[in-house]
Amino acid sequence: MRIGFDATVLAPGTRYTGTGQYAENLLRVLPMLAPDDQFLVYGTPPAAGFPPLPANVTWHPLRRLPIGRLSALAGHLLVLPRMVRKDRLDVLHVPGVHTRASLPPVPRGLACPLVVTIHDLIPMNYYGHSDTPLPWRLRAFYRWNLNSALKAQRIITVSEDSRTEIIETLGLPPERVTAIHNGVDPAWGARGDGSAWKPPHGQTPYILFGGSFEPRKNLARLLQAFQRAVDTGIPHHLLMIVETSSAHAPPVRELAEGLPCADRLHFLSGLDDASIRAVYQHADAFVFPTLSEGFGLPPLQALACGLPVVASDLPVMREVLGEAVQYIDPSSVEDMASALVAITSDETLRTKLLVAGTRQESNLTWKAAGEATL
Repeated sequence: MRIGFDATVLAPGTRYTGTGQYAENLLRVLPMLAPDDQFLVYGTPPAAGFPPLPANVTWHPLRRLPIGRLSALAGHLLVLPRMVRKDRLDVLHVPGVHTRASLPPVPRGLACPLVVTIHDLIPMNYYGHSDTPLPWRLRAFYRWNLNSALKAQRIITVSEDSRTEIIETLGLPPERVTAIHNGVDPAWGARGDGSAWKPPHGQTPYILFGGSFEPRKNLARLLQAFQRAVDTGIPHHLLMIVETSSAHAPPVRELAEGLPCADRLHFLSGLDDASIRAVYQHADAFVFPTLSEGFGLPPLQALACGLPVVASDLPVMREVLGEAVQYIDPSSVEDMASALVAITSDETLRTKLLVAGTRQESNLTWKAAGEATL
């Protein structure tokens, strides 16, 4: 088979998003699992930190039309369909559905079958009913882009929770939607010498958050809960891996600067692969207080690093993480603070979670995800 793969999400601005990491890890394993198939990858190889791919992979740079922020949209609607026809693809896989017109949309009018991954319906179902709705332009583009995705012959999603939501919300036949769990790269648990990155505050222990400034990630409540935990006497700092820039960042940063524990709060962004893994591997615990999620890859990566994890008590989190984490009510600052104190001081709890975590993360691999995707 001649399998097309849209890798434009591996551009610097989106490579380390959930969709970017999904695409990158699938691209690592699919060609090895299907050595007799030809993979035509549309996009430009990442500049650094991406391993050589097998001989059955060919990169096809996608020409961007010189029309500013809409170049990605025009390229996927005009250029990519022509390349698909010229390359005689048997199938094209698009690994995500974006909300911004500046990011690649799902192409239309292809000369081959299409498979699209819809990770979740958060832009529609969560932000459609939250106190922080998406701007109308994003809502309109997402709906248009989602309609393009619904023309695909098959849809992949990343959890049974998301699959149920997609089928019920969009009225799709169940047989068109397949749930395939994400995996975790074994390299996350392989500790290096630590030279790639050092904590900004020396050797003081820290709790780690991995996510973004996006309101559903619940960072404001986490800051308030961390302050309460510090008031009880824990010696930890809080490190937060977030995006470099975000319209949601100013109120969160302002809240952080006004807290008594401000000197223990550290926002990290722009880290390379090795540094991100080092941040995880040197942490004392991981916290993930999300309000809505399609899968939740960061806490799974934390389990692979041998970290005890605090996570929101949501159906999708229990589906992915099982009993390997300390669950919290994400709407309760008090519950979150109590969990942070327990996860850093109760050795019996930490040992119990670490044992369960080792079993849980070993069940979710990118190899298994790749086999199911093929």
